[in-house]
Amino acid sequence: LFIVTSLWLNYVGYFWHGLWSIITMRLRIIQLVIYMRILRHYLECLCTKLRQIEAYRTAPTQQLLDINYEKLASLEYLLAIKEIYMLLHKAFQLLNSFAGWSLFSIIACYIFDFTCNLYWTLLSLDGFVRRRYYYIAGPAAMLPLIALISHLCYLCDNCTKLVSFNLRNSL
Repeated sequence: LFIVTSLWLNYVGYFWHGLWSIITMRLRIIQLVIYMRILRHYLECLCTKLRQIEAYRTAPTQQLLDINYEKLASLEYLLAIKEIYMLLHKAFQLLNSFAGWSLFSIIACYIFDFTCNLYWTLLSLDGFVRRRYYYIAGPAAMLPLIALISHLCYLCDNCTKLVSFNLRNSL
């Protein structure tokens, strides 16, 4: 949306000067979204296994027929689940050390970019001569920013809830 409106409204100077940072930040945040989706998938699988173990221990009437619950109670299986949990915890620590400050700086840049686009949109609506039609380009630039940040925040919140579920059930 931003590329089309920038070219259509002839704001090419800003587009070419900011192209490298726009592409870098968008690819970096897409990479973080992919990492968070993968980690969320593994956390959901771990939660499913923990729910099965909990059902075996607390509610025998809710057990599924196609699961071998004696195997779930074995020490080897519980140690394997503990190792999976430790590996997921290490993966989150690696993600934090690998992308923690990067994520913070990307979100700070997105907030700054959103604020600038909002400022120019309001000036355009007020009748500023140099950016006459920016009320079209501004929202076109803000919508992808809002979508990416909202989806990333949703994934992070979902992973936090799954981790707290795992901690609560493992104790």
